[in-house]
Amino acid sequence: MYRHLVKSGRAKVSKVALNDNSCGWVETLPKRNDIRRLQGDLRCEWVVIGAGFAGLAAARRLADLYPQADIVVIEGQRAGEGSAGRNSGFAVDTSPGRVGDDETMKSKALTSYVINMAGLEYLREAVEAYGLQHTWDGNGKFHCAAEPRHAGNLEKFEEILQQLDIPYEWLEGERLNRRLGIPYYHKGIWTKQAALVQPAALIRGLVLHLPENVRLLEETPVEEIEYGDQVRIQCRQGRVTADKAVVATNGLLGEFGLFRGRMMHLTLTASMTRPLNTAERYRIGDPDPWGILSAHRMGATIRYTSDRRIMMRNTAEYWPGLAMSESDLAARRKLHLKAIRARWHMLPELEIEHTWSGVVAVSRNFSSVFAQPAPNVLAVGGFNAGGIARGTGLAKLLVDQYAGVPSAALSEAQKLAPPAILPPRPLLDIGARLNVMRMRAGAGRE
Repeated sequence: MYRHLVKSGRAKVSKVALNDNSCGWVETLPKRNDIRRLQGDLRCEWVVIGAGFAGLAAARRLADLYPQADIVVIEGQRAGEGSAGRNSGFAVDTSPGRVGDDETMKSKALTSYVINMAGLEYLREAVEAYGLQHTWDGNGKFHCAAEPRHAGNLEKFEEILQQLDIPYEWLEGERLNRRLGIPYYHKGIWTKQAALVQPAALIRGLVLHLPENVRLLEETPVEEIEYGDQVRIQCRQGRVTADKAVVATNGLLGEFGLFRGRMMHLTLTASMTRPLNTAERYRIGDPDPWGILSAHRMGATIRYTSDRRIMMRNTAEYWPGLAMSESDLAARRKLHLKAIRARWHMLPELEIEHTWSGVVAVSRNFSSVFAQPAPNVLAVGGFNAGGIARGTGLAKLLVDQYAGVPSAALSEAQKLAPPAILPPRPLLDIGARLNVMRMRAGAGRE
């Protein structure tokens, strides 16, 4: 573990996520009316900022270890309607990342795998304890290549899986086509420990089953935070004063005065179709639900969901404004529909119902924040598009470290280097756009 010391100081929070209201995961759920907001000032022992997967994991673990503590979770939006509920729903066990043959890459892959599995197990425990199986499919995920030139990435990935003794299965040709219901991909690796989730529904389920000593305040954006012997948080509706804080705001940690200039955002867009009818399902062989991550980093991420919808995410852009307008989304909706038609040409009448955007936080060296910036402050973030499992695992392990609860997973998390410093703007803007364009050009049919 590394420390980034903040003895005292104040940070004004000026940048917040401004999301559209068309996320398919959210819109297919019943509307919520049980929103509790901050009203006036309150005092607590622990405050957790952020009600995404990391924040909720931290709150749950704190409640496990300190059942008498008064714990407050603050969320600027509604829980599950920000980035945590907008992703593609992959709770990843392991992924290719920047794999290689040398021991350093192998060690990084092992660390990532152990952290992810810690997060998966902690989420799985909650799913079973709270009866949230309807949000969870624990049958793994696929990494697939549509072009022979990208199969080499899968072969390198397979080497790492073999070296680390991670369970997987190689599929190709007709066998892969039957499993997916589309003759588009040639080769694939099925990693069997991952889970596919309905992210907004899972967050909502975790919120509904928060421990008794945890209070959630939603639609309570933070305007200013002051660190010191106590942590003082100024919101629009009042102030929260806490003895200790967990800042679990992922890519917005810099807005809270922590690890500035170490994470950047990519804006992604996705679309979801209406459910396939019975005739359409049997036209593609009525496959079981599945999820695909492309063999190429800029390839499409696709879900065939348990309610027989298709989700397509095939754009990733450096978009400093973060949020996209309706016209921006309409343009990307056309790209999503084109990609769906290319894969499911036997379903020409299938249409899109929902299109939305969301952001992911990435670091230059693909590392994450796992730190205690001050004696009474914990910080976690920068999950590099793996926030469900990695964010859950790191947050739970960070609380374990504070409480002195050792484990093999904690030992791996303590090996993480801090996210590397990014170049200043406008150099960052220029470099990020050029890099994204370069990677997109190499994706081909992926």
